Amino acid sequence: MNRKKSASPPTFPAVSMMRRPRRNRRTVSLRALVRETELTPAHFILPLFVTEGKQLRTPIRSMPGIDRLTRDLIVKEAKRAMSLGIGAVALFPLIPEKLKDAFASASTQSDGLLQKTIMDLHGGRGQQPELGGVQAQLAPDRDADHAEHHP
Repeated sequence: MNRKKSASPPTFPAVSMMRRPRRNRRTVSLRALVRETELTPAHFILPLFVTEGKQLRTPIRSMPGIDRLTRDLIVKEAKRAMSLGIGAVALFPLIPEKLKDAFASASTQSDGLLQKTIMDLHGGRGQQPELGGVQAQLAPDRDADHAEHHP
């Protein structure tokens, strides 16, 4: 099978523009739609790993440089993140083995670790959160027969 190799790519005639179109820059909202991607700390979500106790910082072996923090330290870390302009945190609680079941019941308790941590971040019941957002990880035990975790 013989294929011809082209000597050079095709060329196109130059486009001459007498006037630059500015229709896409007329208003602030239009400029926001067409501008290049913008990434600021406000777009970031800081993952925080929560554990029971007080003033404890426990390294997570599988994630070097990342620690599991107690609720009191989570609040401090979230405030620090907010001062840097980070828009939200995502909480990942460490549920004790004795509280785990196939239905993730510990995640639905009003006095659970995750719920208490969210209340701490909100400054108490009925308070407005200082953070832009708090996300939470509610998941059944990864070994449950219906868990959605993938290897």
